[in-house]
Amino acid sequence: MVFDRSAINVGRTIQDFGLGDLSGVYRNTAKLRAKGWLVIIFFDASDSKSSGTTGILKNWAASLPSDKVSILGVGVGERSDVEQYAKTYEVTFPLVWDYDDYVSATWSVSALPTVYVTNAGGKVLSRIIGSNTAELGEAQALLESEIEKAVEAARIAAEKAAADKAAAEAASPAPAKA
Repeated sequence: MVFDRSAINVGRTIQDFGLGDLSGVYRNTAKLRAKGWLVIIFFDASDSKSSGTTGILKNWAASLPSDKVSILGVGVGERSDVEQYAKTYEVTFPLVWDYDDYVSATWSVSALPTVYVTNAGGKVLSRIIGSNTAELGEAQALLESEIEKAVEAARIAAEKAAADKAAAEAASPAPAKA
């Protein structure tokens, strides 16, 4: 599948979408991004190149904190192929079916598989076209680094809040005794 529109590239903000997953649960990228980071793989269920990338993302799903990262698969082709793909490759993250290729076209996906890594604001941090394991490794390292920075920033903010609270309590006058 090839589309001639300009692709969503690194640094651009994604266009959110929602589709039902294979079990009927509605998956919306805006809601999934609320955790922090979103990884989306567009794949062709009848193409073996997609299976290798899906396997790598299954490993990501197992190793990255699920409270901070969501992974979503967007399958193109026949629904039965996407369902069989999910079973054959034991996909552990939600898969939606792009039944009319509208989402893929809107995102200007030019080749399958294509993986996007976005932050909570929807900014694309990484875009990998094809099943390039080196680029996928770089994207995982980038994602892990971003998560570590966020965790460290939250720790520092919590320590500062605790110190500010202690200072405020120390500076307030003691209650008068009756």
